[in-house]
Amino acid sequence: MRVDILIPAVCILWLVGCSNDAAPTQPELLREPFRLSRDQVAGVSVSLTIASATVTPGETVYFTVSAHNSTNRQIQIGLNCGPAIDIIVTQPDGTQMSVLAGRLFSCELGPQHFAGPGETKTEHLEWQAPMRSGEYIAVAGLQRGDGPSNLSDLVHFAVFQR
Repeated sequence: MRVDILIPAVCILWLVGCSNDAAPTQPELLREPFRLSRDQVAGVSVSLTIASATVTPGETVYFTVSAHNSTNRQIQIGLNCGPAIDIIVTQPDGTQMSVLAGRLFSCELGPQHFAGPGETKTEHLEWQAPMRSGEYIAVAGLQRGDGPSNLSDLVHFAVFQR
């Protein structure tokens, strides 16, 4: 038996059979559900709540997002174009979308883009639940040019026919 062939063959079989490169499970997808911004805003924390953890297909989902400035100075939390805060929803098949997708926004800097010392900016956002039943996961963050930053904790909710 040729050891110089057997050892590499066993190593290849071991790597293929025992690697963690199998299709990711849902929790693995959620570790980094999308491209995160490298532009974190120091001193700002984002939180997300949902009015109901279970909705029916087509029903409106009501989110509340807050960005709290824990510093003693005014901070710009949003960029010039669009809202300062967004919510990304991960659907049962792993695809993600912004709850703001398809909406038009102006490109002017407004009061919603700034938080004073100790101030909390709160947004109420609505999203129509898709017709597909299943478990959904939402996360909120500050809108940056290269993706969301300062992410909230994940919020789980379900879309089911009652």
